[in-house]
Amino acid sequence: ASTDDTKEVTMRYSDRGVVYVRCENRSLSLTRNAGAKCTNTPFLMYLDADDYLPPHYIEKCIAPMHDPKVALVYGDMQNFGDDNRLLNIPQFDHDRLERQNYISSHALIRRQVLDLVGGYRNLPGFALEDWDFYRRALQFNWTARKADTYVYYRVHSDSMLLCVKDKR
Repeated sequence: ASTDDTKEVTMRYSDRGVVYVRCENRSLSLTRNAGAKCTNTPFLMYLDADDYLPPHYIEKCIAPMHDPKVALVYGDMQNFGDDNRLLNIPQFDHDRLERQNYISSHALIRRQVLDLVGGYRNLPGFALEDWDFYRRALQFNWTARKADTYVYYRVHSDSMLLCVKDKR
């Protein structure tokens, strides 16, 4: 439901397999699930419009997926915008994930796991749909791994992350 020039930008990459799909539901969870339904790829990754990946990110995240028990692969987060810190994200610890969301929304996800748990749940007002998904996905005999990489995560006054912190 973007109101910017997303369609025009994606059309420039159509020769590389990029397809534009418009959703009017304006829900993070429903939009991600709709996007997943339009693909048949074994791995998925979601990238918000104001974030970006360094050239090596996907390659570094794919390598740990050779282990069939790995459901999610994530890296560190290099903030930019109103906050320019590099967040050194911890190695995967199941107990810690139950208490704290430290895996960014940019994790590479094994498609089989997404399908197994039924995708993302629509949790209005929660703003932590990724954390909910990761916890449900890792209840089964799956694990997560941290890759030696990072994502660029834009931080600004309207960031969902800052809005969630303010509500605490």
